[in-house]
Amino acid sequence: MPDQRRVTRRLGLKALLAAMVTVPLSSAAAISSPTGSSASTQAPRVLRAPLTGHQTPPLRVMTFNLRYASTEEPNSWADRRPATGRLLRRAAPDVFGTQEGLYQQLRDIQSALAPHYAWIGTGRERVSGDESTAIFYDTRRLVPVQHDTFALSDTPDVLGSETWGGDTPRTATWVRFRDLDDLGREFYVLNTHLDNASQYARPSWRPGPAT
Repeated sequence: MPDQRRVTRRLGLKALLAAMVTVPLSSAAAISSPTGSSASTQAPRVLRAPLTGHQTPPLRVMTFNLRYASTEEPNSWADRRPATGRLLRRAAPDVFGTQEGLYQQLRDIQSALAPHYAWIGTGRERVSGDESTAIFYDTRRLVPVQHDTFALSDTPDVLGSETWGGDTPRTATWVRFRDLDDLGREFYVLNTHLDNASQYARPSWRPGPAT
């Protein structure tokens, strides 16, 4: 890859989040990106869908810090797991981001949900059992088109890297979804878990005005 990959990756993230905040992508939108699931390195071209009489059901979005799967009482995962399943089944989100979830916790959540749920994400240090920022979604409504997980550091392609003085390595996961209930319109979901120890690490990754 060219030497400017690190710069374009950061700028691509800024453009990605700007598109998320402003307007969802239409089914005709085009994105220029490398092959595979890596993040876009150019600003998306956003095209508005034509107005129609179609009534789109509300998109139910949720975020859930699962808390590390400790075995210590009184807040062990064994105690919290049943309540977590009940809460998610009651909320029935179309898409939700998780934080601090270990692989087995994610498996437990998937087994507690209906079979039409799936999830995307990977461990923060390329180890499948490690903590992740996984995104769950309802496959009856949403189709993943593109996705990536990257490190919150100066070397985002190196999972497990930490260069901003944080307490532990941190990651972000994003997915570009197609909404089958909204005429195929596409949008992004980005899920992350910012560092709790370093005042420098938290704002370092957040996008400002593109320069």
